[in-house]
Amino acid sequence: MTNNQTLDDQMATIANRMDIENDLLHFLFFIGIHESGQGFKQYSKEEKLDLIELGSATLLSRHNYYKAIETKSSVPYYVANPDLPLPGTHETELLLKQEIVDYFNDKMTSL
Repeated sequence: MTNNQTLDDQMATIANRMDIENDLLHFLFFIGIHESGQGFKQYSKEEKLDLIELGSATLLSRHNYYKAIETKSSVPYYVANPDLPLPGTHETELLLKQEIVDYFNDKMTSL
């Protein structure tokens, strides 16, 4: 079994446990909701995209691809690190998958 298959299997297990769709965008949306502290409600398309971006930036900030910026808002805000460009699409996807698995494993053990 390759590392990617292992990640996919782990993501499927998490998706089943959390009762969410097993795809990258749903995971990022869910993480964005959690990080924003806004909870589940109806979101506009723009708000959904913002939450997906928040989820992605939260995960990629663990590798310094994004930096947290302090604002007056309670919602975390990140900017891309100009000194560290993102890897290629495939590598970024694998990195996000690994970080999703780690994020949920961390959060599930603290529940």
